[in-house]
Amino acid sequence: MLPMTSTSSSRDAVWQFARTHAYDAYVAALLAPSTARDDLMTLAAVFADIGRVPLEVADTPLGEIRLQWWRDQLKSGVLTGHPIADQMISVCQRRALPLPLLDEAIDGYAERLYAAPFDSAAELDANILKIENASSRLKQLILQLPDTPAPEPWLNDAALAIGLSYTLVHVPQMMAMGRWPLPAQDITVKTGDSGENSAAKAGVAAQARRALALIGEVRRGFAQASPATRHQVLGLALAEPYLRALTQAGHDPLRDVVGIAPVKRMWRLWRASRLGWL
Repeated sequence: MLPMTSTSSSRDAVWQFARTHAYDAYVAALLAPSTARDDLMTLAAVFADIGRVPLEVADTPLGEIRLQWWRDQLKSGVLTGHPIADQMISVCQRRALPLPLLDEAIDGYAERLYAAPFDSAAELDANILKIENASSRLKQLILQLPDTPAPEPWLNDAALAIGLSYTLVHVPQMMAMGRWPLPAQDITVKTGDSGENSAAKAGVAAQARRALALIGEVRRGFAQASPATRHQVLGLALAEPYLRALTQAGHDPLRDVVGIAPVKRMWRLWRASRLGWL
């Protein structure tokens, strides 16, 4: 958690936190319309803080406490001097954002605090969509996009592809915390004297192929969408290069952290935002 700070520096603290801990979302927020930029940056900071709990907190009860702190702060609506929480409370009040959406996302990250793997791909997908659909819907409200009875089908697949890529990229951190974030059939199995986790690596590769297939299916919908709608799932622009890097020869998806050059990330986000290219 960030230390308490004065109200005058809250905005700067939120922007710096997002830049440090969620650079992709930070750049995406910079590319958003000016009327939504600050609020999207705040949302990026919140998701960065709750999202890193399963990646950095090995003790499950302690992780639950940190996530519960967020639930309590947002529900209370009381400003405390914590820059991210105070800014998010302000956004929720000004934009009339429904707190159950934030609760859904927090619940999704809470499910990742436990060592037991997901029972199936369907259970993994449900967890991912709990987080990503909440994020997408909150962005929709901040961007003031018109509400529809049902979202376009490609948006759901885009959210799933983004969430899968995020999950796969962070497999090394999750394993370091004693957790396996993929389905049980892909769980770590040590084989041979080298200790290679062949089943786990195959599981990562299979999920990466599934995510890449989803990206192929949503390209047209993304390209034809309005710029504001594309901002709901702009992370899709980086999902493919992350997934390609995960599956390249010589990369160990269980130990090696995937990285993309900042300039490349900025370029891909810009062209996706402005031109609809993935």
